[in-house]
Amino acid sequence: MARAAGADWRDPDREPEMMARIRSEERDRIASMGEKYREPADSGRSGEAVYQSVCSHCHETGVAEAPRFGDREDWAELIEEGQHIVTAHGWVGVRAMPARGGHDELSIEEFARAVAHMANAAGADWQDPSGNATLLGRIRLEEADRRQQLALD
Repeated sequence: MARAAGADWRDPDREPEMMARIRSEERDRIASMGEKYREPADSGRSGEAVYQSVCSHCHETGVAEAPRFGDREDWAELIEEGQHIVTAHGWVGVRAMPARGGHDELSIEEFARAVAHMANAAGADWQDPSGNATLLGRIRLEEADRRQQLALD
């Protein structure tokens, strides 16, 4: 369509100089975004501490149908879905819950520890993801899939 309108677009895959210029610009843009936003570092707070300070406001009483702390029935389907899926979906935001429970200062590790704490109180056997690169990687992959899915909806 652009060519039909008179544009002189070339295929960057066939022109190495153009591709190098595009990749260089892409790296610069990504680097500048990193300067604007840095994901919070893991403060090391326990899942229980994060739950008490952040999550309990909704999960203690089931506000907006949040699964209640320690309620096996509320958590049964979530536990069945799996730790990486539930953590990633909560991290991105799910149903009435905003991303990160509305607390942008949380690291993914802190958030994941809080989710594990809540699920374990309802009978799960979920791990603390700290130092578990495999589990954190699975959470990140699911996060990316979920973000893409939400963008398409």
